[in-house]
Amino acid sequence: MKVGLRTTGPFTIYAEINPTAGGIHLYWKANGRQVELAVQADGVISSGWKSVAASWDKSTIKIYMNGKVMGSKAYSGAFNAVDKSGFCACVGEPGRTHEAFQGKMRHVQVLNRALEDSAVKALPMAHAASGVKEASLKCMQNAEGSKADLPSTGSFTIYAEINPSAGGHPGVVGWGSQGDNFVSLRLIPWRGNGGIHLYWKANGRQVELAVQADGVISSGWKSIAASWDKSTIKIYMNGKLMGSKAYSGAFNAVDKSGFCACVGEPGRTHEAFNGEMRNVQIMDKALSDTEVKSLPMADSGGSSAPQLKAPLVYKHASSFQCNKCMQNAEGSKADLPSTGSFTIYAEINPSAGGHPGVVGWGSQGDNFVSLRLIPWRGNGGIHLYWKANGRQVELAVQADGVISSGWKSIAASWDKSTIKIYMNGKLMGSKAYSGAFNAVDKSGFCACVGEPGRTHEAFNGEMRNLEIMNKALSDSEVKALPM
Repeated sequence: MKVGLRTTGPFTIYAEINPTAGGIHLYWKANGRQVELAVQADGVISSGWKSVAASWDKSTIKIYMNGKVMGSKAYSGAFNAVDKSGFCACVGEPGRTHEAFQGKMRHVQVLNRALEDSAVKALPMAHAASGVKEASLKCMQNAEGSKADLPSTGSFTIYAEINPSAGGHPGVVGWGSQGDNFVSLRLIPWRGNGGIHLYWKANGRQVELAVQADGVISSGWKSIAASWDKSTIKIYMNGKLMGSKAYSGAFNAVDKSGFCACVGEPGRTHEAFNGEMRNVQIMDKALSDTEVKSLPMADSGGSSAPQLKAPLVYKHASSFQCNKCMQNAEGSKADLPSTGSFTIYAEINPSAGGHPGVVGWGSQGDNFVSLRLIPWRGNGGIHLYWKANGRQVELAVQADGVISSGWKSIAASWDKSTIKIYMNGKLMGSKAYSGAFNAVDKSGFCACVGEPGRTHEAFNGEMRNLEIMNKALSDSEVKALPM
């Protein structure tokens, strides 16, 4: 994981942080000369999730907060950070552990080029209002919202990913004044299966659109969105347009201090959302249908979000703990590859060695596919194998460190002629094979277990971003996958 770090050239560093102490300061020392850029970034040391980023393209140093350029400085001199053993997340200058970051961190990314401003803005949480939050019957992120440039009279899009734990009429997000001149997005029971309700009041007139959205109030992650382009109101679930209504009248939600995540209409805290929420985004334009579909979880899968973008047939994005068969109900409903090409991808953080399964499906004993880890000379390896009509096919490769703790990505593919295995985007080995593949029984699907029935070899540790595709990705496509 440390081998690809930049030593002399351009870079971008990105992280999402929830501090209890700290600040933003990019600096380096190269051949005895110190280079630095420090910028004011109001609120960066206060608690609550935000993103920070820094880049250098060999001519200009830049620092960002929540996708916004906070400052820049011209510099075209030396950069020398060859010793990768000094790498630390949560500690900046090597050795200064007494200045370690206090708080939570996620989505740390180090890139070998300087991203454009627009590319930094498009990073996971660069323009998001919050990360995963437990809603506990109160207004959340209200201070963040009061400082934001929330839409007050014009077009907008509201987006959130939610995992409800109770029904009722829970608010998702809203802002404005109590009683009049506000906007509110909430959930509703709607015939018992659930619905989404966007409404606002402007100068005494109420405007609303309510749509049926089966399952939206049940537990499990899903995405919801609502937009208005000054002529049409739209509501979406998991990237799919659920309903629309023409409206070209007034919208007035000027009072930003009334902003709440987990509460819709200002003041209605008794209808607060119960559950988890993440990736709350508010935009000052109405996104097109295709743009909404491309938002973070709009194409996320499993049983809770079935709208998948080809070639994905299964996806479980959030992290989960392994030690037994997991997500088996989701897999049994997915369009898993049964006879044709495939790619399997997962991010793993093991806590024990052995021969742990990562994912598999099919029938016990024959006609299945299995991806697992193996000790392989003590340093670890990856093993893809399947049995089709009594014949076993396999490819095992050495992948040093794959069984040790720490996040890494693994992938395996077959295009009907070649089997390939990858670790951290790098091709580790391949083998020619153009015979049979038969894994029809989807009820045998397990994350954390490879070959169906071998639960005694369950993976121990964490797993996230599990993806299964019905085509074999190219080497460059595998390299471009999340981690």
